[in-house]
Order: sequence, then C-alpha cells, then structure tokens
Amino acid sequence: MIDAAAVIETERLRLERWDDRHTDLLVRLASTPAVMRFIGTGDPWPPLLAEDVARAERRHWEDHGFGWRAAIDKETGRGIGLVSLNYAGEGTAGLDPGEREIGWWLEPPAWGRGLGSEGAAALRDEAFQLEMPSIIARIQPPNSASIGVAKALGMEFDFETTGRSGERLVVYRMVRPR
Repeated sequence: MIDAAAVIETERLRLERWDDRHTDLLVRLASTPAVMRFIGTGDPWPPLLAEDVARAERRHWEDHGFGWRAAIDKETGRGIGLVSLNYAGEGTAGLDPGEREIGWWLEPPAWGRGLGSEGAAALRDEAFQLEMPSIIARIQPPNSASIGVAKALGMEFDFETTGRSGERLVVYRMVRPR
C-alpha cells in the first residue's frame, strides 16, 4: 500500500488528508450549483449523498494510502475546496478503472486565483513521487477553466468519451516523467 503524506503545503494552500472534519466541506461544495454544473449530471447533490461520498473517500485513504485532500486557504484557515487523487473507477467508456485520476473542486470565491492549478500541481507531483505511471483528468468539454488547469499541469488531450451519467467527457493525460 502507498503511504502518502497526511498534509501537503503549497504557497497558499494546506492540503489535508480527507477525514471526518471535511464532510461539511463536501456537503457545502456539492450543494452549490455553480460548483456542480460540470460534475456528472450537473445537479447539486443532496446532503446524504455528499456524506456517503465523504465516507467512501475516507475509506479510499484507508484502503490505498492516498486520496482526496481538503484544500484549506492558509491565510484564512477556511476550507475552500478539494483536490483529489484517486482511482477512476467504473463507468467511463474506454477508461481503465485502475487509472489514477486527479481532480479539483473549488468554491466560486476561490475561482480565477490559480488555486486549482496550485493544488492540482501538488497532487500531480505527489502522484509521480509515489511512482504512479500516469494521471488522467475527466472534464466536461464546456468546462474551459478545468481544461486550462489540466493543460497548465502539463496534461494533454487523450480522447473523448461518455461518463457514468451519460455526459460527454474529454480525458486529459500525463505520463510520469522519467
């Protein structure tokens, strides 16, 4: 099993291993229409679903030694989002469930400040330090901001597909540098 650091610090973020303290952060993010518009069906999640996902992500850490991280603004101490590194899982056509996926969700006041790129770059680096062979990002094509983050990380377009909820997705990929 991999054993990733419990906390990663960037210039402006404290990226904490996902645990019980972060459930309310996911409930808040997942109930925000602007955050959810490019996730799955685009609909906000009810609190019970967000709580179930938070529990599953805690189990992911226990089972695999890496996973989601709460993104805490170091200046304010406030949880402003999450960055994720996890297995892609079932349900995306043409994608092996064992692929490692990187992702980022931020609350709207944090948008446009480079925080998504900053947090995602830290997890990209962690993935390659943990000797993961590659990382992917699944992004709905209208989500130009997330496509910009993927490109800023050094990821390149791989293919277009369909997600679990029937949504159109583009997959970006980066292979671990030698």
